[in-house]
Amino acid sequence: MGGRGAGHLIKQGAVIMAGVALGAAGTALFGGRGTATAPKYRPGTPSVAAFTFPTTIPDGPAPAPEVVPTLAEEPVGPRSAVIAFLQPQADGHPDLAYPLLDEASRRRYPTVASWIRAQADRATPVTFEVGASRASAERPGAFEVDLTATHRPSLDSIRGLVPARSTSVWLVRREGDSWRVSADPLTFRPVMPADASATTVVQRWVGLLAACDQASAAALQVTANLYGPASLVRAPCEAKGTWTAGPPVGLDRAPDPRAFLAAFGADVGTWARLVPVNGPGGKFLAAVAPLGDGWQVMGVAADAP
Repeated sequence: MGGRGAGHLIKQGAVIMAGVALGAAGTALFGGRGTATAPKYRPGTPSVAAFTFPTTIPDGPAPAPEVVPTLAEEPVGPRSAVIAFLQPQADGHPDLAYPLLDEASRRRYPTVASWIRAQADRATPVTFEVGASRASAERPGAFEVDLTATHRPSLDSIRGLVPARSTSVWLVRREGDSWRVSADPLTFRPVMPADASATTVVQRWVGLLAACDQASAAALQVTANLYGPASLVRAPCEAKGTWTAGPPVGLDRAPDPRAFLAAFGADVGTWARLVPVNGPGGKFLAAVAPLGDGWQVMGVAADAP
């Protein structure tokens, strides 16, 4: 090849090599996929001042601190402390009872809001009467105060039984110069209707079932749907004849009381009664609860053979 041709090729090669070099450098600088190595970064002098930016974005203004109600006046003794504690609850203002909680109860309910939420599980008094006060034999420096109360009766799986009437004993302590009350009573007992009236209610109930009048029978029940096998409730209607209710017995008579224990807790054994029912179609147990001033049927259970 002649000199002119060779010189022309050399120039082309130089141009190509220069282009390749520039391309590789550009690829390295802009984060491309080239294999060339990027030049080392040498920090220069910033032309503007540096700024520090927050790493989190606030959700909004900080919540206002909780306001704890204050007492208009301090109770003068254990009985007046219980009155001052329970009256706001009976009036529908449990927040006003919060300042009267003793130190141990304030640890359980560290805020007014937590105390208010706890009322869903408590038997709130409608009316009450404070009885005798005495020094606690088991808790030096504390006093026990007797109480009788009325409630809005109910039965559910959250609070269990809320009786129409109850007796209870409340613990009051001296803390500094103040009297303070424990959040829960030492004892709480429902005032029960006479056991004999449970037999009367179940006799009426099973008689209506035998007449296949389920709607009227449901008026003697806690709810339309009873705990226990539905086949036992249908038996009086399906097997015509006379069905008889016997004297009530305790929950321990049931071969398997687990359904009632699961629904209402261990206390169910203290207030529930079982009424034996016998008829031409067999026998079973009717479980009754002291709702209001009388008994109502809450379920059925198989009787021991």
